[in-house]
This record gives sequence, C-alpha cells and structure tokens, in this order.
Amino acid sequence: MCLVAGLLSCAKPAGEIPADTPISFALNVGETKADYDTWMNGDVIHVFFDGIGGKYVSMEFDGTDWKVIPFGEFTKGDFDALESHVLSAVYFPVPVDVAYADDRFFFTHDGEKVFGYYLHEQFSYSTADSTVTAWMPLKKKQAEFVLFYMEGLRSDVEGYSLGCPLIRPVACTSVGKDGSIAEEMLQAGARLGGVVGSSGVVFAGRPVRPDEKADYSFSLAGDYKIYSLKQEDLALGYGAVHHLPALSKSGDGGWTVSEASDLYVDLGLNVMWAKRNVGADTEAEIGDFFSWGEVSGYNDGKRNFSESEYLFGAGDKLSRYTGKDYVTLLKEDDAAYAALGGKFRIPTYAEWEELMRNCEWEWKGNGYLVSGKKKGYTDRSIFLPATSFRMNDELVELYKVVGCYWSSSLYDKSNDYAWYANLQPDRKEFSTFFRRYGCAVRPVSGYLIHSIQDYVQHDYSEK
Repeated sequence: MCLVAGLLSCAKPAGEIPADTPISFALNVGETKADYDTWMNGDVIHVFFDGIGGKYVSMEFDGTDWKVIPFGEFTKGDFDALESHVLSAVYFPVPVDVAYADDRFFFTHDGEKVFGYYLHEQFSYSTADSTVTAWMPLKKKQAEFVLFYMEGLRSDVEGYSLGCPLIRPVACTSVGKDGSIAEEMLQAGARLGGVVGSSGVVFAGRPVRPDEKADYSFSLAGDYKIYSLKQEDLALGYGAVHHLPALSKSGDGGWTVSEASDLYVDLGLNVMWAKRNVGADTEAEIGDFFSWGEVSGYNDGKRNFSESEYLFGAGDKLSRYTGKDYVTLLKEDDAAYAALGGKFRIPTYAEWEELMRNCEWEWKGNGYLVSGKKKGYTDRSIFLPATSFRMNDELVELYKVVGCYWSSSLYDKSNDYAWYANLQPDRKEFSTFFRRYGCAVRPVSGYLIHSIQDYVQHDYSEK
C-alpha cells in the first residue's frame, strides 16, 4: 500500500508535459522588412529568448518560406522558469557569425564588427503544447538610423563605399541574455559600406544633425571611380529612408564622376601619390588640417586642436592606438580614405621614406616639387606646399615655411605621438607631433607598405 501510494504521489497530473520535452517553433514573419524592402533569398533573422543563454534560433528565407534552425537543444524546461516570455529578433543584411560569452550573443562578419543597417525588435511569444509561437512583423525602422537607398550597382556594391561628413557608421555588436542591445559607433565621416537590396543598394548610418536642415555632400567611391553629389537643405530624421539619385557608370542623376587615376601620379614607386592635399582644390593649396586619426578637420568645424578636444584622449587614458592594439591607422580613422575612398589612404612612415629616398626634391618658393627618379618617370611630379600646423586654436605662423604632413604610423616610443613628414627648405626629415595637433594630409593609393624591407626592389636610376 505504501509503495502504491508512493507511486501515486509521484505520478504527474494528467496532461502535464515533461520538462525535457523538445520544443518546436511556429515563428511567423511579416512580408516586408522595415516597410521599405522585400525579404530576399538567403536573408536570416536571429531569434534570442530573454533569460535563455547559449541557445538561439535562426530563420532563413529561401525566397518563398522561412526555415527554422535551432542552435542548441531547446526543451520545455528552458521556458518554465522564465518570468516573462519575450524574444529579441535581430536582422542583419549580411551573413553573421554568432558567439556566446558573458551572457551576451556577439555578432561578426568575416571576423569584423558589422557596421551598417540592422533591425532589432522584441516580441511576446507563447509556449502552449511545447510549441513556441510568435508573430514578428519586423516593420519598425531603427529609430536612430537613416537609410540611403540607391538603384543600380547591385553586382559590384561590395567594391563601393559612401562617404558623408554628417553620417556616423553604427555596428550592432551584441544582444544580451536580457535582450539588451550593444552598439559601437565610428566617428562622423567614416565611410559606409553598402549592401544589396531587392532593387538597389542600401547604405546606413546615424545622422549627426537629425531633423536639422543642412547641406550634404556624398562621395560614392570604388577602386577606379569616385562619384560626388551635393544635396542642399536636407533634413534627415531618424528612421528616414533617403533615396539617392540613380547612378550609371557615366555619372548621371546629378553625380559628377572622376577617374581615380586622374587624382594621382605614378612616380615609379610602390604607391601612387595624390596630386593634391585632402581639402585642396589645386596642387598649391594647403587644404585641410586634421588631428591624427580624426576624419573631420578644420574645414568641417574643428577649431581647437587641444588635448581636451582630441577624439582618442591622451596619456594613460588613450582609448585607441595604444601600441597594444594598432600601430597604423585603420581605414575608419583615416582622413584620406574618408575623403576619397577606394584605395586612397594616408601614407605610412615607410612610404614617405621611399618618396624621400627615391625622388628628386626641389624647393620652389613655398613648397617642394617632387619628381620621379626612375627611368621613364622623370617627367612626372607632385607639389607639396608648405602648410605649417595647428596647435590648440591657432595656426603656428612661426613655421609657415614648413610642410607638416601626417603619416599613418604611430610613434613607437610614446603613444601620444605619431610620425609626420617635416619638410623644410634646407632639409626633409621625420619628426613626431602630439596626435592632437593639426597637420595636412597627402593621400597615396595602393598596397600598404609597413617597412622599407617590404619594398619591391626598383632601379631608381635613369640609366
């Protein structure tokens, strides 16, 4: 009798589903994403359940239906102890890898953070009959994004980037076990990568002046062409979808087009040297002044090149380029790349060294005429005007006959400093400046050279 009673007391009530019962999913998605575009073959939505770590569900669209793929074994017991049934649905326009650590799911694409448009919404769900059921329309535009939509360029969009000084790239880096989103923003003016939509290309970022009318300048750049567009008196609010004029290879729709090769000179070196400084309209103009690693300069409104105004801090409070992370500027912190895109960037110390060693230099009143030395290149030259530099809120006139040009190389003995080319009438050499100081930028285009040992051996003589 006791045994029977014990068995009876241990029996589960009729109809109760065991905690180890596997869970199935009935997750339904709206017909469009963010009210502006249709779902495309290969689109993936990642679904995370608040309170459950290490397991998630992916939904992949095959052009007609959604395929639900659980990552981890879900059971009814996973959901029984939850105080609320809320899920986070996250969509990226590129494939992402998901990793779990410290109660967060982290997202990367080819090992890098995913800067660009994404959707994140939270929805309630039910768990009746060991089935998780939810309706996820995903129509909410990201409240603080602006999307730039442009028809065309679909086949080669990965080769193009969009530059705009009033837009900041944004990455969704992770979603927490509690449903919280973590983001990272780059500085305003860093270039935006594009992704293919159903009928065009989408670029996305965060406006610096939401809902405030301003003049916008856009630069769409690949390795071989640069397209420029100005649109006046725009007010780009959070959540807006702004349609850029359609683009043809000849530069229609208000765009002006330049060949990248028209912007540089081949001096017979390992990289091509640009004809003008960033921000200059002619070879003789100084152009703009930039703190090292900042892409917005004096012409963009930066007036104080002081320690308190420097983007990356100073001393033991440096947030980036500490020597332990990077010793050469990344593309997102490179003023030349921000301005021109493609393969343009600030030259390294070694690339300045190659220019100094293997070209003819002649002081011409207010700067250097630099000509090729290698046979077949002696008739080619660039002009590097004297620039002076900016310190705190002033242009240092004492040195106005000096050309001060940043390299992209961090000084190896003090991370508060970076190398620059110090060009004076009687000598040309390398010196270091506080990174916060404002110097000119002369771009190069081509393969990155880190050291003199990387050079292909050229014959620089005329014979």
